[in-house]
Amino acid sequence: MNNVLWSGLLLVLAVILLGLVQFYLSFVGYWHVWGLASAIIALVVTFVFRTSILLLIGTYLGAVHVWHWPWLAAILISIPSIFFLFPGAFIIFVRKFGTRDGA
Repeated sequence: MNNVLWSGLLLVLAVILLGLVQFYLSFVGYWHVWGLASAIIALVVTFVFRTSILLLIGTYLGAVHVWHWPWLAAILISIPSIFFLFPGAFIIFVRKFGTRDGA
């Protein structure tokens, strides 16, 4: 049981670290490509509207243009936000178009 607890804690810390790296990389990616104002606007829009697509794009831009990674590696570091984007979109779709009780 103790190993499971430590493994879970390590996984949570790894996800938090990946999120912080993506946030930083997204900020510097937007800043490098379009300037400081667009970087601030993109990240504010990301948090206000609770969407991760701008974070994904910024992470890709940061990995390609700032860290000079190949496009495939940039996609791989950007992909974890897709895993959170699709379930949210599915839930919204089901709530909007799903069957209702008694219908």
